[in-house]
Amino acid sequence: MDVNSIGIVKQIVLAKSEKKTWTELKADYQGLKEKITQEYGEPVMNLHSFASPYYEGDGKEMIAVRLEKTAFLSSWLIENGSIVLTIDYTRRIFICFLDSANNDIDEK
Repeated sequence: MDVNSIGIVKQIVLAKSEKKTWTELKADYQGLKEKITQEYGEPVMNLHSFASPYYEGDGKEMIAVRLEKTAFLSSWLIENGSIVLTIDYTRRIFICFLDSANNDIDEK
């Protein structure tokens, strides 16, 4: 949680537990993406890719994740903020809720 000096919450980050296989990690990501999409509509940005020499189906997906040779990120604009869903090099999924209204409050 990101809180400014006057106690206003600007950001909350949720981390899912580390997954051992690509099948688990991808299924969890897609499941969360589906749930968020049902609630907030289609994401405004989707990045789902592997950098060479890695590709989905090569059996080395988790190595690619660990080496940051993947980009799995979806984001939604919502009232007063945004939601970002991503797969991290730690083999975990992060959900970040950003509150733009609170982010704009000046610290006094």
